[in-house]
Amino acid sequence: MERIDPVLLEAAVRVFGDRVRAIRWLTTPVPNLGGKNPADVDIKEALDLLTRLDHGFSA
Repeated sequence: MERIDPVLLEAAVRVFGDRVRAIRWLTTPVPNLGGKNPADVDIKEALDLLTRLDHGFSA
């Protein structure tokens, strides 16, 4: 597994409720990120998407 930024991982765990789900989301291609994994894009872009998800906006 590639190295995931700890700030991004912590934010994903808060949104998804546990580390396994967070890592799964971070390493799975997401359409709103152009089909890229959240762990592979700019951290700000991934954090913005997590914020949207946390507030109930579609990803």
